[in-house]
Amino acid sequence: MDQMDIITPEELVDEHPYSMVLEWSPEDAVWIVSVPELPCLHTHGETRAEAIEMGEEVIALWIAGLRKHGQAVPEPRRYAAASSA
Repeated sequence: MDQMDIITPEELVDEHPYSMVLEWSPEDAVWIVSVPELPCLHTHGETRAEAIEMGEEVIALWIAGLRKHGQAVPEPRRYAAASSA
């Protein structure tokens, strides 16, 4: 079974809204993506859009691998809604 058969990026967006941090790397000329809830998970893209797409894909693959091996899937961070006070 392919890992993407376990969870798709679309399912991930709906079910697991993980944080992604995008940072520009001038020396590599790419956007670097890290996922705070999933330490050591990084990817990159030449554009912001590509970096986000790659981030969603790598998160889906990481979670699929955890599930495949019976490991616990970390909960996404929960942020309180910003108030307009």
